[in-house]
Amino acid sequence: MKRYMVLWLLAALSLVSCRREKYDLEILTEDGVSLQLAQARKEMISELDYSLFFNIPLSADEKVTGNVVIEFSYSRVDELPVILDFKEGKVKSVTVNNQNVGYIFEKEHIILSDTLFLKGDNSIMVEFVSSDRSLNRRDDFMYTLLVPDRARTLFPCFDQPDMKGRYTLTLSLPDKWKGISNSPMKRTYFQEDKLIYSFAQSEPLSTYLFSFVAGIFDCVPMTVGERTISLYHRETDPYKVLQCDTILKEVFEAMEWLENYTAIKYPFAKYDFIVLPGFQFGGMEHTGATLYNDGRIFLNKNAGIKEEMARYSLIAHETAHMWFGDYVTMAWFNDVWTKEVFANYFAAKMSSDKFPQVNQAMNFVNYEISAFSEDRTKGAAPIKQTLYNLQDAGLIYSNIIYNKAPIVMNMIADKCGKEQFRAGIRDYLGRFAYSNATWEDLIAILDKYCDENLVKWSRELIFGTGIPIWNAIDAVPDFDTIGYGYYKMNTSLCEKSMKELIAVTVANGDSPNVDSCSYSQSWKGYLLINVNENVRAGNFDTKQYIDLLFEYLSCETDPILFSQAASYLSTVYFLYYYREKEYPDFESRLWKLLDTVENVQCKRSIFGLITAYCDDPESTEALYDIFRNPDLFRYFTLSEQNLTSLAFELAVRTQNILSINQSEILSLQRGRITNPDRLKRFDFLTPAVSCDTIVRDEMFKHLMDQQYREIEPWASSALALLNHPLWGTHSLKYIRPALDILPEIQKTGDIFFPKNWASALLSSHKSAEAEIIVNKFLEESPCSQMLKGKVRLVMNDNL
Repeated sequence: MKRYMVLWLLAALSLVSCRREKYDLEILTEDGVSLQLAQARKEMISELDYSLFFNIPLSADEKVTGNVVIEFSYSRVDELPVILDFKEGKVKSVTVNNQNVGYIFEKEHIILSDTLFLKGDNSIMVEFVSSDRSLNRRDDFMYTLLVPDRARTLFPCFDQPDMKGRYTLTLSLPDKWKGISNSPMKRTYFQEDKLIYSFAQSEPLSTYLFSFVAGIFDCVPMTVGERTISLYHRETDPYKVLQCDTILKEVFEAMEWLENYTAIKYPFAKYDFIVLPGFQFGGMEHTGATLYNDGRIFLNKNAGIKEEMARYSLIAHETAHMWFGDYVTMAWFNDVWTKEVFANYFAAKMSSDKFPQVNQAMNFVNYEISAFSEDRTKGAAPIKQTLYNLQDAGLIYSNIIYNKAPIVMNMIADKCGKEQFRAGIRDYLGRFAYSNATWEDLIAILDKYCDENLVKWSRELIFGTGIPIWNAIDAVPDFDTIGYGYYKMNTSLCEKSMKELIAVTVANGDSPNVDSCSYSQSWKGYLLINVNENVRAGNFDTKQYIDLLFEYLSCETDPILFSQAASYLSTVYFLYYYREKEYPDFESRLWKLLDTVENVQCKRSIFGLITAYCDDPESTEALYDIFRNPDLFRYFTLSEQNLTSLAFELAVRTQNILSINQSEILSLQRGRITNPDRLKRFDFLTPAVSCDTIVRDEMFKHLMDQQYREIEPWASSALALLNHPLWGTHSLKYIRPALDILPEIQKTGDIFFPKNWASALLSSHKSAEAEIIVNKFLEESPCSQMLKGKVRLVMNDNL
């Protein structure tokens, strides 16, 4: 019977292909979610509700099963079929309006004839087996991560951001597991040996924001006024667990700041968050179930203001998304930057209020550093890009949308004026509440609140690529007023700028002038950016630059500026001198700097460079002594993370220094790790630092298998260790195979994984041989230009 129903459906669809005018059925049913499919469905489907049930087995080897009831209002469009998205899972049954029906399941879609549906209210029920693709399953916990187009790997749905729906979720979980989702829990009860979690209906959400987390977690609640927020975690370090109250208070602070700024109370029923080990992003803004990376939220004992600001900025970023991204969402992922721009823009503003001792412009200095790292390369892309299919949406994410965009927004805010800009933002949120908007919608609203034509002014910055460059003639420029770009300077002006920076730093001593426009933190930050860009452009001698950086670092006490300069020192040394050891006293100068600088956070920055670059026998022996006796290290407290990184670096160095035993190093550090999640990470990475090439080659072979890449940060770290510069030419053979699987990395990995994979692979290579291999790949590979662009971003910054 089913065979005849399918044949009938195929015949019906064939007639549609003859009658259609506006849409192409072949494009509608291609893999992924095409823009044309999204537009067609938006015409025919509205008032969406999803009722979802998932059965989660205790064993990660058993499949997750479930069912979904989708209720919606339907309007027929050109006799087109109703097309659900479902990828890699298994369909067990489909009913429409309580009747079993025939369907076609191919090319990641469940296709249903339009004749099955009535004008107005309809329902579809699908029983299914989920793919494991987005379930992130571990032994005793799991979490969903569906951005940008992964909801369709979890359950059949209309997987596009402008078709928001309300979600009612039920989870069947192993005993003792906790369940967290977007909306409040209504009740829990036992059904045989399973624990059932039933959740209230959510507010309207895009599919990529639907989420649930389940597993063994500790819960720390905090109540302020009438609102309770809970933090879920798996941390075992008492020092880090004690930070929970501080973290919760910072979430409350960020939420209050945004409520005051927007004049809109938090627009969802509840707010909880989960801190996850090995989470592949810094955070993800699921309403009611926001996810955070444990390494970004729980700080080590030696953390300073830089780390404290980074944590609060991340919390502020994800909290801002509740209004900008969740409450008002982009209509299509080509405008994904319109949510990220506000998250980082407001994170900078909130951080400035939280840390008044830091010049507020320094947040935008940091954005510029990050944006320049991509905008100077051949892989640079505009802020707003073209997107024909959601399966490529992950490739749009970049430093450009996260860091260049908020600089542009800050310039727009300056043009509007503080109060007018706020009025425009409130207008925007009010007009598109629980709905979707485009960049054109946003800029049209802001344009009404500004005397200048913002649409015209912003066009080049939004749709163009590359860094604006101005010519500096004789004097050191006023770096506090440049916006986005840098000054081209000749050798003498670069030298003059660095010497003025040093003189100003020496004159200010321990009391840097935070607020003065003349020599503020941001003035120094922008000066460092400008000189560095001129070095990268070949306008200033690299040896002289390193000498001046050492001189500057010897007198700078601000840890944020010190870290910026230290990162430039690291990059220029690696790019121009490390491979051939052509700066003979580099290592000794680092050790001397460690001894002479006074600020503990500055010492930490220098020790990071020592760990990375000081690999001669004398330095390695000194590092080995520090590793064996960390309590005797007199400069600062070494954290478990510091010691793990040092263990791996020393393990690599043992290939050349036989007096140090690799097994002893790794065994000692393994015994220091008590957290089970971090211990699993250590064991996963250990083969990548083996001096036995057979072991390393076997590790690389494992990474070519998708199941070994499921925890993406671990996979990237392993690949980086396999390509450690001290392995020399042996790792060259890894480059082409690892590049060839980039399409698979894109298909199976999350949004940042393609670039992270390429960066882990290539960042430690600086040779003509490596460049030839990469160029040959770029010439021969059939993968998309967007994907090749991720390689060019890394390649042009290193090779």
